[in-house]
Amino acid sequence: MNNSDISRRAFLLGSVAATVSMLLASCGSSDQPGAEDLDAVTLSATRLPTWVARKADPSDDGTELSTPEVILPVDAWHSAVVPGTVLATLVASGQVPDPYFGLNNKQITDLHEGVDEYVYWFVSDFRLDSADWANAESVWLRFRGINYSAKVYLNGTELTPDDALTGMFLRHELNITKAIRRGANNRLAVLVTPPQPAGHP
Repeated sequence: MNNSDISRRAFLLGSVAATVSMLLASCGSSDQPGAEDLDAVTLSATRLPTWVARKADPSDDGTELSTPEVILPVDAWHSAVVPGTVLATLVASGQVPDPYFGLNNKQITDLHEGVDEYVYWFVSDFRLDSADWANAESVWLRFRGINYSAKVYLNGTELTPDDALTGMFLRHELNITKAIRRGANNRLAVLVTPPQPAGHP
């Protein structure tokens, strides 16, 4: 595998970079945020306290995983690189070797050899305690780039019940006003899936 193959792998593996965006109310609520009309306060995902990740299992229940009261087994989850790819998380947690060193790339399962190997959950626990959040009429969840598709859950509620967010690094925004817990613990769970079929190098 050459450097272009490695770059392709890093590009194709599922990644998530999310921001929680709070829009201060100066007009009535709507299905889409009107940032040009409202003062906006943004909490970047990279500034959330923690992100953890693990390989998805077909029996996983997103509503359960995203419930703050559910304890996640420490030995089953690894610190996640967000924003970043599944591969970046695997390398950082020591599950696979650094593909840019020697012939380590030969030890890593390629995407076309097993898409299921790279279907991953990314989970973050956080709180919104400031007065600005408490007084906001609308709260929005903004994804600045998901590769390739994602199902999103917050506090036991699926935010994408009809269709997964799909597209190569497209941006998405979800209204989470009804699901967010202000002044309390919140848990965001995102199931990221690579393109299927993945294609062959």
